[in-house]
Amino acid sequence: MATQSNPFLSVVIPVYNGAATIGRALESLLAQNYPSSKYEIIVVNDGSTDGTAQIVMMFQAVRYIELPRNIGIPAAQNAGLETVKGDIYVSFNDDFQAAPDFLSELARGYRELDKPIGIGGIVSKNASVRSKGLVASFIEANRDGAAPNIIDIGPNFLPSHVKRLLAYIVSNFSPTQDEAQGDCNHQEVVELYGANSSFPTAMLREIGGWDTSTAAPAIGGIEDRDICYRLCQQFSDHHFYVVQSAHLMLELDSNDASVSIMSYLLRPYRRGPFNYAFHVKNGLTPPIFPFPPLILLMLLLGVILAPILLPLWIALFPQLCYGWWVQRAITERRPIYILFPYLQAAEETMVLTGLLKGFVMHARGKLAINRALLPSSTKYRG
Repeated sequence: MATQSNPFLSVVIPVYNGAATIGRALESLLAQNYPSSKYEIIVVNDGSTDGTAQIVMMFQAVRYIELPRNIGIPAAQNAGLETVKGDIYVSFNDDFQAAPDFLSELARGYRELDKPIGIGGIVSKNASVRSKGLVASFIEANRDGAAPNIIDIGPNFLPSHVKRLLAYIVSNFSPTQDEAQGDCNHQEVVELYGANSSFPTAMLREIGGWDTSTAAPAIGGIEDRDICYRLCQQFSDHHFYVVQSAHLMLELDSNDASVSIMSYLLRPYRRGPFNYAFHVKNGLTPPIFPFPPLILLMLLLGVILAPILLPLWIALFPQLCYGWWVQRAITERRPIYILFPYLQAAEETMVLTGLLKGFVMHARGKLAINRALLPSSTKYRG
C-alpha cells in the first residue's frame, strides 16, 4: 500500500487552445469532495493563442504555468512536475470533467491497492450531453478510455508477436469493463492513458519525467506509453491499476473539428514517426493489427476477380473481421456499433501507415531517435 492516509494530490492540466473547455474542467475539479487542503490544481498553458489564459486567471485557487511557445504535452507535463507539491501527480485533460468523487477514489486506490505505480479512472459511458456524433460514440464505446487488461494468451513457446495477436483478438471479444468486473472495483492493466493516469511523484522524478521527443507540438504522441514503459522498467515489482469508481466525463462537441472523422483518423498517422521511434528505441515490436492488410488484400482480389461484387465486399468484410462490434450491437442494443468496424479498420490502417512513415523517415536519416531537453523559460503563478 502506498500510504495509509489521504495523499496530497497535484492535478496537472496541460492545455493548448482549450478556452472552450478548460473552465468546466476546472469547475469540476474545484467541486471535488476530497479535502481541499489535500490537493492542488496546476494549469500548464502550452503556448495557447486563444483565450485560455484569461479563463484560467479567473480561478484564483488554480496555479498557473505559462510556456513560451507550443512545445508539446510531455514538455508541459514536465513543467508541472518541476513545481508540484503532491505525493501523487494526477494528469488531467482540459476537455474532461471529473465526477465529484474522482480524486477521492484515486486516493483510495493508493491507500488500498498493492504497490501501485499508477492508477487511472474510467471514462463514463454517460458522458457530457455535448458528447455526440460517430467519433465521440466510438471513443466512449472503445473500452471506456481504459488500457487493456494484463493478459497473457497462449503457451510460452509461442513467439511474443503471436501471443500479442491472440491477446488483441481475445481482448476485443472480452466483456466491457463494467460487465467483466462485477463487484471488483479495480483491475490491473498494462499501461495508463492521458487524463486517465496518475503516478507517484517521486517515481516520476526518479525516471526523469516525460521524454519530450515522444510528441510534437499540438499533436501529442505516445508519451503515455513511454512514461508507463519506463516506470515499469524502473519499478518492475509495481502495478498499474484502473479504479472502476473513479469516473471522468469526456466533453466532445460534434461540431468541433478535433472530433471530426478526418481529424480523428489523421492523429495516429501524424503520431506514426514518434510511435515508430518509441518501439525502435526500446527494442519493442510495433502494434500488430492483422485486419487492415487482410481487408486490403481481399479488396484487391475483389477488383481482379469480381469487380461487380466489390461494393458487397466493402460493406461486409470489415463486419466479419471486427465481429465483436456486431456482437456488442446486439447484446448492448446499440445499432450504431454496426458502423464501428469501418472506423476501427480506418484507425488501425492509419496507425500502420504512420508506422510505415516512421520507418521510411528513419531509413532516410530524417528521424532522430534520442531524448530532447525541456526548455527552461517558463512563467509561474504560484
